[in-house]
Amino acid sequence: QARLIVAKAAGCVGYGRKLLDHPSQCVRFAAVRSKNLLRPEDAKAAFLDGASSKKLKKFLLKCPTMPVDAEVLDHAWQLFGEKDRERFWELLAVTKDEELFERWCAKGSEMSRWLDDQSRVSFLPQLAQRFPKSIVGLVKEGVLKWRWYWMKDLLNIDPTMVLEAVHLLHCDEGSGPRKGYDPMEKNQPLVSTVSMWGWRFQPEKMLAICKEATKDLVKKLASYLMEITSTRAALTQNKKLDLLMRIWKQLPDTDKEDRNL
Repeated sequence: QARLIVAKAAGCVGYGRKLLDHPSQCVRFAAVRSKNLLRPEDAKAAFLDGASSKKLKKFLLKCPTMPVDAEVLDHAWQLFGEKDRERFWELLAVTKDEELFERWCAKGSEMSRWLDDQSRVSFLPQLAQRFPKSIVGLVKEGVLKWRWYWMKDLLNIDPTMVLEAVHLLHCDEGSGPRKGYDPMEKNQPLVSTVSMWGWRFQPEKMLAICKEATKDLVKKLASYLMEITSTRAALTQNKKLDLLMRIWKQLPDTDKEDRNL
């Protein structure tokens, strides 16, 4: 314990390797979880080493310096992937390799089936920021359903990709935020929530979507525009009418003759 305390205080990079076979479980745990006591190559070597105990390998899963690459993920799957998908997901979710993440979560894979069964998945807000294109791709494939707690991050990162997926590609399964963010209330409808967000924060992109949308979808988007009452990034009545007239101007002449529009 004394050596560990001194090593942490002195910032002895790599010293943790000497403590991995220490008889005290507390020392091994601290050596693995402390920042910079284990080099990435040492953490990976210990994890892949057949002589390392399963307990040590579970400690190493959350080592801050562990490089999560294909070799590490394959070994982790062999160890406990079949029995403990949630533990494996916690490791997969910290990988920095987007292609590797896509391969493990692709439609039809074991992890995609596990994701489909979960009502709430950890690390998705972080993954939405790190791999926005991959997360939207999983929604398009039907592996994930939209959830507002991570969807709102995607809207801020790449609003066009999300708005087009929901409105033009009809990837609209999921739920919006709780009403008034009250945990006891039901979730708000996804499409109307996203549409109203779009009109408030990305009106030009919404107009572009209206230009490509079907007549029925344009009617829905226009109705959502006029229903906005939020005071955050609020739309005045004059602004709503201005956007409504711009929608009208974009319509083909044949649609303008429809009295039901």
